[in-house]
Amino acid sequence: MLENELKGLPTPTLILWGDSDRLVDVSGATVLKSVMPNRRCHSDARRRPHPMVEKPEDSANAFLHFRNLAS
Repeated sequence: MLENELKGLPTPTLILWGDSDRLVDVSGATVLKSVMPNRRCHSDARRRPHPMVEKPEDSANAFLHFRNLAS
């Protein structure tokens, strides 16, 4: 399982997740958050499965904010 592979990963990681993703439930973000110590999670009820395509400005802003926190 993915969470086993990522458990304890120290790399700063941004998790972008769409709450309305019908393929992979948003609860997956909670699982990843629980095993990755240096992560930030950004989910959005309006965001669909491809946040970088469907909401590029929001996704870019989330990344820029994350990058500034991680540096």
